[in-house]
Amino acid sequence: MIEPISGGALRLGDARVDLLDGGAFRLDGGAMFRVVPRALWAPLLPPDDQNRVTLAMRPLLVRTGGRTVLLDAGIGPERRDARFAERVALAAGPPLEDQLAALGVAPDQVDLVVLTHLHFDHAGGLVRADGRPRFPRARVVVQRDELDDAAADCPLCRASYVQDDWAPLTDLLAPVAGDAEVAPGVRVVRTGGHTRGHQVVRVDGGGATLAFWGDLVPTAAHLRPHWVMGFDLYPVEAFERKRDLLGPAVDAGWAHVLYHEPAVALGRVVAAGRGQRLEAFA
Repeated sequence: MIEPISGGALRLGDARVDLLDGGAFRLDGGAMFRVVPRALWAPLLPPDDQNRVTLAMRPLLVRTGGRTVLLDAGIGPERRDARFAERVALAAGPPLEDQLAALGVAPDQVDLVVLTHLHFDHAGGLVRADGRPRFPRARVVVQRDELDDAAADCPLCRASYVQDDWAPLTDLLAPVAGDAEVAPGVRVVRTGGHTRGHQVVRVDGGGATLAFWGDLVPTAAHLRPHWVMGFDLYPVEAFERKRDLLGPAVDAGWAHVLYHEPAVALGRVVAAGRGQRLEAFA
């Protein structure tokens, strides 16, 4: 059973999930929708005068089975230079430490951080401005393939990986290979598609399930399986995995978190005209 709590939180049996605010930034709309014509995507995610669309960043705090788990960590706005911040219209959210404190969680009480992948807008918040780990006790779960690619000199993806986002965490990294349960009721599912080692996260509790889709389904406009991004290194795989995973999850009534969705980022997927949208739990 999914039980909504005020303030963007849910209970799934004994598990509690809280949506956090990682701020927002803007990227080119054409890159976000690859070959989909602007006339189709612009009404769903309106671009600015530079053709950039607004993307939120929404980490998720999961408390279950006596473990405190953070899913993705935002961009680390205090570590980005002014030129970059201006180029992407970076708008910082409240400090993660303050948001966690409001939920009764200190940084050293986070047991585990699960990263869908190591791109700067998902992993950047793990390191403080002074270069030290923000969550000093937390093991950091990422796919082994993702870690290997982030450390390699990949000409097509080097701009998305910032080694300073994860290099200070070497002693905390806990790479996995494929699907795995990483905490009670928290399971990673390797999807590939966006990157070779991209993974989504499934949270189970009380007979209910939540899916944290990372960049496989970044916004509600991307709920259509064939609407994949120009940023997806393996677009056919992204389409196939989205098609195979998202449909059954929607049919089963799962809760969903869409990390980059600027409107409703946590809710249930419902029909909307010829497509679908994410509807907040009442």
